[in-house]
Amino acid sequence: MKRKIYLISIFLLAGFTKSFAQYSPDSLSFRKKNYQTPFVSSYFDKQLNTYSSTTDLKLKNENRNVFWGINETYRTTLIRSSVNHLKDENSFNALGELKLLPFFSAGLLLNSNVYSDDRKLSINKAAVHNLSFFSKFFIKNIFRFIPFGGYSLNRQIGERDKGFIYGTELSLNNFNFALSDFFVKAKYQNEDILPRRNLTREIFANIENRLTIFSRNLFSINYNKQRKDFYFGTDSLTRKGFGITNNIQSRTETKYLLADKFQFKNPNSKWAFNFNGSIFWRDIDRSTRYILLDNINSSSFDSDIKELKLNFGGDAAYTAKDFNGYFRMNYAERNEIHQAKRIEGANPIFYDERANSEKQKNNKSQLVTLYASFNYVLSRKDKLLFNLYHRKLRYDTPSEENYDDRDELLSLFRLRYEREFSPFFKYFLETEGSFNHIVYIFAQRSSNNNVQRVLKLSSGGEYITRRLKWSASAEVSANYTVYDFEDINPNYKSFVFRQFAVRDSTVMKITQPADLQLNGYVKLSEQGDFKWSDFTSRPSRYVEEVFVVPELVYRWRGMLFGSGIRYFSITTFHYGNNFNLVRFKSYKSIGPLSEIRILLKDFMFSLYGWYEFITYEDNSTRQLINLKINLRYNF
Repeated sequence: MKRKIYLISIFLLAGFTKSFAQYSPDSLSFRKKNYQTPFVSSYFDKQLNTYSSTTDLKLKNENRNVFWGINETYRTTLIRSSVNHLKDENSFNALGELKLLPFFSAGLLLNSNVYSDDRKLSINKAAVHNLSFFSKFFIKNIFRFIPFGGYSLNRQIGERDKGFIYGTELSLNNFNFALSDFFVKAKYQNEDILPRRNLTREIFANIENRLTIFSRNLFSINYNKQRKDFYFGTDSLTRKGFGITNNIQSRTETKYLLADKFQFKNPNSKWAFNFNGSIFWRDIDRSTRYILLDNINSSSFDSDIKELKLNFGGDAAYTAKDFNGYFRMNYAERNEIHQAKRIEGANPIFYDERANSEKQKNNKSQLVTLYASFNYVLSRKDKLLFNLYHRKLRYDTPSEENYDDRDELLSLFRLRYEREFSPFFKYFLETEGSFNHIVYIFAQRSSNNNVQRVLKLSSGGEYITRRLKWSASAEVSANYTVYDFEDINPNYKSFVFRQFAVRDSTVMKITQPADLQLNGYVKLSEQGDFKWSDFTSRPSRYVEEVFVVPELVYRWRGMLFGSGIRYFSITTFHYGNNFNLVRFKSYKSIGPLSEIRILLKDFMFSLYGWYEFITYEDNSTRQLINLKINLRYNF
């Protein structure tokens, strides 16, 4: 599973880096674009003992001079057990705006966020309600200047605060000057909910220069500062000494970013190039408001985190009639420093303990990644695809008491052959592999050193006619994980994991509106102790897994009705003294399945559920309902 996630993320990243678009995390509050196409939707999901539902409501109305919009999201989750747990989240936003002049408008914004969790957490109940009045000065869609002010009501773990909220927002978009496009966004906001105070400071700017008709450059700068004050429980001595109910901690995070990207693309050339680099640094400062000197220990000291990241890379793409190629190389460096903050008059022994604890968290790393992808058209019916990814990580910890220093090497490849035998039948043959080596530098953790080799071979095809759509695949895979020092530490055992899997998906059209569908798979897995030197193994565990869903589906005028049977079983075996299979555990589930889907112009409704009759290895039984309901209506 980890190998598949690596491959998927790599391929998506490779495709994403080909794009050249400005990126800006949108934190502006008074934008009409925050209120999109009006709709109402509700989603309910019940699986096992977890019940969850989400309801979204978006409304808006706009005429020549008046605009109003509403966004609301409500989420609730219930986990049923011996002690039930319930969590609720509600977010409500309403914007009203009146255009008074061609360049001026005024309005109000209401924000309400409520969070409730019945578990005993540090912050299990919180609510924030803000009402802001604003004026907006604008020049078409190019310039916006928005001063605002209002009032805030805030509740955290029983403490109720109130105070003024004020600030301004500014944006400059699609402004062209001397072959350069400018985008600027800025926000200044204070929340004086005394005795707490929150603040936001942000400046984000993009400058895109068209150097020639074939090249352009994008430079970005970002400054962001966020301060949030939180209540948290404290001891009785601090409460009595300062006359408080809860203590207050301030978390201030300051971030800086400088980034540049250069692109060259000539329509008459088969080559295209991108080069990019960025510098990012961050400071996280934690400060506790009330500290009693007579009650100090090592955990009383606050901390500060400083982080610096450097990133440089480039990619090249080659496009020809029968061949497409893509290559990317990236280098990243990261340094993180943790520091304890002194308290005047505090015992230095406790400070040294906390400083040493924070020092152990310091780390720095270097990461090099290479990626290549090739697509070669052998003939009109034959195609060859190849992907390769390589990563080298070096992770160091300066503290002499931290032994996490390590080197990691990861290589992945995929080779796939595709052939179209006819307009109805396509075939593929694919092999994938990975090599992952982890080496801890210090002896204290070197027993974790291991090499993981994974190899998979798969084959399958797809057959499509007017009445039949069939796709199937079969694969064999093996994972060989070998520890370097298993002879020294018996708790680490090299192992092998092999699996054979067959998957099938068939849709057979019985009549024009009715289909018979079959989806399922069979997986046979074996795990055992492994010795790499002579490539021998001793099996210890065997698993059979079967999943089958036959279903009859009927479609009529944008509606779908389905009914079938869902079967799932998983059986675990151990090997006896004579290597005979001995059943250990089993789980079997069978029951009816139904689904309904209604897709009309502005209305969507779906229901999918199944009822399980579950049998365990001791013949004990259980019945369970699983249900998913989704509803959406566009106004």
